[in-house]
Amino acid sequence: MLLLLPALTPALHPPHRRQPTNTPVHRPASGLIRSASNNPNSTTQDTHLQIPALVTDANNNSVFECWQLEPSILSAQFPGPKGFQVVDEISFGLVEEAEYWVLPPGFDGGLLSTGVPALIHVVSGLMRTALSHDPSTVGWLVGGVAGAMILADMMGSGHQVSYPTDESTVILWLPFKDGMLPEYTVLGQGVCSTNLGALV
Repeated sequence: MLLLLPALTPALHPPHRRQPTNTPVHRPASGLIRSASNNPNSTTQDTHLQIPALVTDANNNSVFECWQLEPSILSAQFPGPKGFQVVDEISFGLVEEAEYWVLPPGFDGGLLSTGVPALIHVVSGLMRTALSHDPSTVGWLVGGVAGAMILADMMGSGHQVSYPTDESTVILWLPFKDGMLPEYTVLGQGVCSTNLGALV
């Protein structure tokens, strides 16, 4: 879960990014959201992943946004000891040189920008991200099911990261192959407020 303090300034939307087509909506950090299908003849609902992202804005500052990934969540049946179970899955595209990090208690990662767009997932522990141009704006990524975020602030003022717990923090680092982000829509500034796994 990513928690955020003050509201953020509008962000730049480079050509490869899709603009929201309706009024931005913040929903009760990353999560599964059920929305109406784009097919006007369909009565079914599509399920999408909403996820916080850290990007560079028009002022060359790192800011948080809420993204909805456009590939729908796919449901598939897998066999298990109690018969077939429905499993939801989504493709983020190709990743390369994935890494598994174990950071010591109280580790200070310093000021940085993302070298390559990546999906990170805090498996356990706590990650604190402060915006360098506005240190009072702090995001907390809590380890567990809602511990995912996309990092895409590859230039500009950057962000400050630290891991302020008395336990190690475990992170999966999954860089997108050739820097290709999955297709997404920007829902609004700031982080998402949906708990992972919530279907709406």
